Amino acid sequence: MVSNRLKAISSLINNGESIIDIGCDHGLLDIYLTINKKCKCSCCDVNKDIVNRAITNIKKYDLLDSISVFVGNGFEDLNLSDDTVMVLAGMGTSTILKILNKNRTHSIVCQTNTDLFSLRKSVCDMGYCISSENIVFDNNRYYVSIRFERGEKIYSYDEYLLGPFLIRENSKLFHDYVFSLYNKNINGYMKSIEYGGNTDLELMINCLKKYI
Repeated sequence: MVSNRLKAISSLINNGESIIDIGCDHGLLDIYLTINKKCKCSCCDVNKDIVNRAITNIKKYDLLDSISVFVGNGFEDLNLSDDTVMVLAGMGTSTILKILNKNRTHSIVCQTNTDLFSLRKSVCDMGYCISSENIVFDNNRYYVSIRFERGEKIYSYDEYLLGPFLIRENSKLFHDYVFSLYNKNINGYMKSIEYGGNTDLELMINCLKKYI
């Protein structure tokens, strides 16, 4: 029922936590967290049809009394309790940051495969630090999940780009991920040299080389 991508998010959530899943898709994560981690879940999506599908799935498990579902995009004030864990997955970094400009709690779990440097740095600049993270390869894509908690910590460029926990764990999957990033960006970097170079790309390529 639950993909490796969703299980990766679940692994960053503690038993019994209150969850708001923004961009819930079919509600499968919320069902999984309710059954397996005894979490109290609320979930929403901007698309009414998707919300209806989530409701249908939740009904199958007789959990409508346990999981709150509503239409919403996260851009409006959700009046969240500070002990609620925000889950932001299945969307790009720019959308995540727009939501966080309106709604924040003590703990935030994000999963995206776009611009993780900006995600880590921007959320940390909001007064958070990285408490845990993981990576999975699912459906021919790498997905990085990150849990942020309120706090302060100084990170290096490498840690913002690739993740302090992922660097420390130094797994084979991490190396494969780095190599894929290198291959994705090296052609653009080489072309940029012809036009005087690109400092951001150069920083990225030099960082990636260290971990291949």
